[in-house]
Amino acid sequence: MRCMFVLGAYCFEFHNKAIEIVYRIYSFIIKVYFITFVICEYIELLTMPNKDLFNVASILAVAFLYSTTIWRMFICNGKSMRKLLKQQSEIEKNILQCKNNCLKQIYYEHVKWNYTCTNFIYAGIVTVFLYYIRPIMEERSSELRYLNITKNNITTQYKMRPLPLSSWFPFNRYNYYYPCYAYHIIAAMIGGSMVVSTDLFFIAFMVFVIGQLKILQYLFKNASKLGNALQESSGTTYNIALTRTVRYCIYKHQLIIKYVKDLDKSMSRLMLIDFAVASMQMATLGLQIIVSVEVAKAIWESDWFEYNEEIKKSLVLVILRCQKPLTLSVGPFYNMSTETALSVSII
Repeated sequence: MRCMFVLGAYCFEFHNKAIEIVYRIYSFIIKVYFITFVICEYIELLTMPNKDLFNVASILAVAFLYSTTIWRMFICNGKSMRKLLKQQSEIEKNILQCKNNCLKQIYYEHVKWNYTCTNFIYAGIVTVFLYYIRPIMEERSSELRYLNITKNNITTQYKMRPLPLSSWFPFNRYNYYYPCYAYHIIAAMIGGSMVVSTDLFFIAFMVFVIGQLKILQYLFKNASKLGNALQESSGTTYNIALTRTVRYCIYKHQLIIKYVKDLDKSMSRLMLIDFAVASMQMATLGLQIIVSVEVAKAIWESDWFEYNEEIKKSLVLVILRCQKPLTLSVGPFYNMSTETALSVSII
């Protein structure tokens, strides 16, 4: 989130209106700069004289990746994603305020995933930096070619120096080599950072769902112990305390189902595009959510046989629902699953 904030990719709400206006102007400039660069890449693809396979592939690889990133950027700022973030923040706040250390431990174990993933940001910055200096190394290691341009019967010779990326310019790029170089460096820095930060943004949602499912497994598995604790603290009977505990678990299960459905509505079309660009990456993330079926196992490992008939019937319904794994769909075509990931791997 911090990286996206620095890049202007995610617009936070400020208490100070003046600061908010300044930040939105900054965010608008960054977005226009980045979008303009991607458009120039497509123009270069259409106007380039030498359309060999390598040049076309190199431009399309970056253009498609950055185009998907732009779409991600706008989805991140959508109302549905902001609503999910607010809901996630409230749930995390409740977990940290509770007195159950086991729940906090499960929460912190999954928070570590996010901290680990942030290291990819630094790795991405290093990778982009190495890409910056590539043209300089090529210029020193290879023999330069020259371009002769005749205008008004006057022929001017320019060094054909390489640039970090390929994009169209409305002027001679070799005559203004260093401004063009700087333009590409800034674009690559913004693009590379946005690719990594938006990836981590959506990974955080996946990790949150997995963490909530782990917490739900713990609650179902230890429902009798939690019921005893509630009985002692509230002074009610054991059956009433146990009923409240199990009902809370069922309620939490329903919240997770609704959360994933809302997440799917926001991300299904994006995943369709991402599957075309990086299908294996997104399939790996989607596979993590199949742990939802482990909730049924956690219920089976609980002391369910000691519960009354009403609670047993409720748990049967939860187990039946758990037989249908939580999934993320790829547009209107199919859901991501183990078979999907395997088929992508084979391709």
